[in-house]
Amino acid sequence: GYGSGEFNIRAKFSQKLTDYGNTGYVDFTLGVYLDDNWEKVKKATSCEEKLDQASVTLTVTVPTNGEWGQVVRGSVVQTQRPHVWFFSISDCKKNNQAYVNAATKLNYELRLTNTDGSEFSVEERGFFIPLLTLTIILTVFLFFNIGKLRSIYNKEDELDYAYLTLIIALVLELVAIFFEFLHTTYYSLDGKGSFVLNFFAQTFTVFSQFIMTCLLVLISWGWTITYRDAEEFDFLPFSILIGVAQLMILALGVISDDDSAKYHDYENWSGLLIVVIRIGLFVYFLIGARATISKSREKIKTFTKRFCIFGSIYLLAFPVLVLISSVAAPYVRHKIIMIGTMIAQTVGITFLAYAFTSKSSDYVKASFRGRSLLPDDKYDLSLIHI
Repeated sequence: GYGSGEFNIRAKFSQKLTDYGNTGYVDFTLGVYLDDNWEKVKKATSCEEKLDQASVTLTVTVPTNGEWGQVVRGSVVQTQRPHVWFFSISDCKKNNQAYVNAATKLNYELRLTNTDGSEFSVEERGFFIPLLTLTIILTVFLFFNIGKLRSIYNKEDELDYAYLTLIIALVLELVAIFFEFLHTTYYSLDGKGSFVLNFFAQTFTVFSQFIMTCLLVLISWGWTITYRDAEEFDFLPFSILIGVAQLMILALGVISDDDSAKYHDYENWSGLLIVVIRIGLFVYFLIGARATISKSREKIKTFTKRFCIFGSIYLLAFPVLVLISSVAAPYVRHKIIMIGTMIAQTVGITFLAYAFTSKSSDYVKASFRGRSLLPDDKYDLSLIHI
């Protein structure tokens, strides 16, 4: 935020430096850089040139016996807008090169507090109440839809698998938001949060989006509209493979990524691959919708065209959000991705829930369930194209 932010740091070596003895100390320079200058820092060719761009420089003293050094305190000030600050430790004069080798790691503890004294960064601030509220709303919405699914089953003596698939996506999204809420709660307590909770939140979000995507693709190719069984469609085994691949990509990205300039969870190579997969599925969705339109009667064509608009908006939402975040100010990128994905997923699930349950929706009118029984209890076969 605006004003002064405080930080403190201490460091230690991962092992004892025997050449220094038990009472030796090693001095490093801590550089604190404004986000406006970070690109210049990365392009600088020498250590000294990098430090020249630092807004704050402090000396960090590290004992050679493997113990923690003294805590070094400092502050940064921003007056025009919120900023992202970068921290680095360097030894430009290479005074310690003879003693510090590749096998010796420098461990550090860095604690930062914002202008309001909290440990939430500006892009993480303000999520606690919305996450709690959304968790409660989606929980109520979940039980409502489970009741509707049961009612449809009792009335028609047949399980609506498309609706069931949507409810599974809703469950996964609810679990993802709950894990994010728990992570935020832990973060408010210790300033660290939980890597496991954050990872699970990402994982369940990706799976919820993936199930929604598969549902849209299946319907675009005519599932529940021109054919009943999903097993008739070859996309199903392929979709499982894509889902597993996305999970592996996400896991490897989280484990291996240590990019200091990453502002949200998808601003790395794994996020880019997920975007590419989503665009590929969007293209496949359009191909399916076109194929369904070409072989169907007028009522199904009308529904498919409208459904194609909704599906396109949903499938392109995530790539567009990633694109927008890449050109936005660093401190708002995380909010763009997090808020945008939650809105897209929640609105998408709500729209499909209405389409699957309202008798006046275009989907119900075009689907097998909607046209199964006419008032005289006869099947309307005229809408099925053979």
